[in-house]
Amino acid sequence: MERFVFLLICSVITATISVKANASSCDSTIRKTNVVATSLLTMANTWVKKGRSFTIKDAARSLFYGGIGGYGFYKAKEAAGKDNVQTGVALAYLSSSIVENTIHDENPLAYIRYGVGPAEFRFSTPLAKNAAAFTTFEFDPIEATTVALNVSKVDKWGIKDGILYGVSKDNLESDDLPVVYAQVGGRHIIIDKDHTEQEDTWRHESIHVIQNIQYQSFFSVRSEQIKKSRIGSYLPGYESSSNRSSGLNWVDADVRFGWFHLPMALVTDSGDYSQRWDELEAAQMGEGHAPYGSSDEDCGGAGFSFAFSY
Repeated sequence: MERFVFLLICSVITATISVKANASSCDSTIRKTNVVATSLLTMANTWVKKGRSFTIKDAARSLFYGGIGGYGFYKAKEAAGKDNVQTGVALAYLSSSIVENTIHDENPLAYIRYGVGPAEFRFSTPLAKNAAAFTTFEFDPIEATTVALNVSKVDKWGIKDGILYGVSKDNLESDDLPVVYAQVGGRHIIIDKDHTEQEDTWRHESIHVIQNIQYQSFFSVRSEQIKKSRIGSYLPGYESSSNRSSGLNWVDADVRFGWFHLPMALVTDSGDYSQRWDELEAAQMGEGHAPYGSSDEDCGGAGFSFAFSY
């Protein structure tokens, strides 16, 4: 329970710490936000996983590789904002892989992940310590549920630039905006039926998808990890490690619960639209200006988590 409270506090701090920044330092602010926040959350995750065995060396390692992952997320968003969305999504998954591998005390390049919507593939490399398979298909039931909840309001589905998207049957609505061009639910986009050709909107929303890939790096849980835990020993189909085959399968399957974006969304959505740090980032990098309701002169106000002004 103590660790659960700690990680929720981390999500709140990440989303709410404010600092003033002027327009000339927007890009620098976003970059430092991603590097510092990802470093700290990587270290927090490593501590949660290791518990009392967590050392100064673990802290330094997680901060270092977390910073590399954070810079990768920044570059992924930058690529998406320059209309290289597919490159940005691929770089986001690579950065997420580096962070997740670090948290699990693996080589930063031990496993490489890539996915579309609720489906992901995790590829093991020769650097992995105890890989179960060369390729593992992973299904995220939380993302799948979010997609299912949107089915009734979507006219048709498709994949663009490596992102699952749907076109709405009716015009999208929001209490915060007079016109809604699109909405993001997890790692998929719902586009308003009258704005399917808005490329700046696509870039903006793709950055939200990258943000959610970034969140999935933290505190996610796989069914295999549950089975290995003390709780798992009481579940049907459990096998002790001594009875498992030591061979490496070509293909395996697992369930991956990526939930950290949910508390983050609750925190960011509770604030004014023009001051939400995720909207500030998506608008600045995806469209080149501050979000609706704020001024370009002050980078949309103050709100980037863990950002530092010059």
